[in-house]
Amino acid sequence: MPIRIVMAVLALALLAGFSSPSTSEATVIAESVASKPGFWNDSRIQLAESNTLNSFNSQPRREQLFALDTIDPNIYPHSAIGTLYGIYSGNGRTIYYSCSGSVVDSPQGNIVVTAAHCVIEPQSGVETSQLVFIPGYRDGGNSFGRWNVNRFYVHQRWRTSVEADLPDEARDVAFLQVSSAEHGESIQSVVGSLGIGFNRGRQQNYAAYGYPSQEPYDGSKLFSQTAPLLYQDESFFPNTLGIQSDFTPGASGGPWLVGQTVLSVSAYRYYNSNKLTSYIFGPYFDNQIAKVFIAAGGLAELKAEFHLGSRQPMNGGSQIKVGTTHVGALLIHGPLIQRKRVQTGTGARKISVVLKPYIRKNLERPLVIANVHFRYRAYGQKTIHKNIHIRLRLNVKR
Repeated sequence: MPIRIVMAVLALALLAGFSSPSTSEATVIAESVASKPGFWNDSRIQLAESNTLNSFNSQPRREQLFALDTIDPNIYPHSAIGTLYGIYSGNGRTIYYSCSGSVVDSPQGNIVVTAAHCVIEPQSGVETSQLVFIPGYRDGGNSFGRWNVNRFYVHQRWRTSVEADLPDEARDVAFLQVSSAEHGESIQSVVGSLGIGFNRGRQQNYAAYGYPSQEPYDGSKLFSQTAPLLYQDESFFPNTLGIQSDFTPGASGGPWLVGQTVLSVSAYRYYNSNKLTSYIFGPYFDNQIAKVFIAAGGLAELKAEFHLGSRQPMNGGSQIKVGTTHVGALLIHGPLIQRKRVQTGTGARKISVVLKPYIRKNLERPLVIANVHFRYRAYGQKTIHKNIHIRLRLNVKR
């Protein structure tokens, strides 16, 4: 058995004729992080770069470097990618470690995405402390300063799976809220930001970025490598994504870009499987990951599927319309339908839509409500109207 190691819509159908989408809620864990300004001096950074997280320990091939040195950390998008330094302290031990992360677009301009094992250690369940993000880092330099992390958000599945000593790599993603600069500037306004996408196609050419710190790398430079999707790990659901790479620990949490959009992060690799040792794996960004991002203060599209109970096929003139409802600090805004898919023929019919919730501010239990109106025509029959009332709630534990 191959050994794996980590690299450091709730909807309700109200009218008959439709079955509701998944009714599972995503519970998001939100934890404060105590970061002291000035804690990370050069000697502590060197100590962190020399250590590795067991969850992304690896022995990749070393005959050649697959990755490319990005050279200039001050140009976009390199400026929006950086190193994370933190401490796992507990059970009589203290571990200084490094990871990678990237700034992603958000209304407040303060969100960094990384791997969940960079904030909650898989082996012990210990939470990070003294977490700091340094964008555009290179050879000890930090042109854009050091940004303290105030809070991290992870999916509850990561917490519960770690406690059971069976880390669920499909949920190995964390979103960090970082503090503002001395004069109030957001990190996004200083270094720029990457886009972030959910429910996208899997078959892509991914440009993976990170700060690998184990030989033949040393954690001091940002590297990138581009590779197509070659493997999907069925050990997890949704299946994680695999690309060929020789990245080592320290690259954990580094973004996988398609264009300038983050679609995954480096999470883990296998080291005792001849078939898989040349791959790194990252989680697929689905609705559940999108909900964690929303809870952290981001904007995300959420995919919902509706199954028609009727056996009557729809014709090509079917239409979907959506009305919006303003609820507290949240608003779903149009156009809400990014795409639709209508399947005709015998059996169940399925329509996929993508909802775009807009969040004005964080709530303890963010709630989005929308009224979706389906107008379709069955062959040989009059136009049929159906309404679905959608409730989308996130349960955030602090």
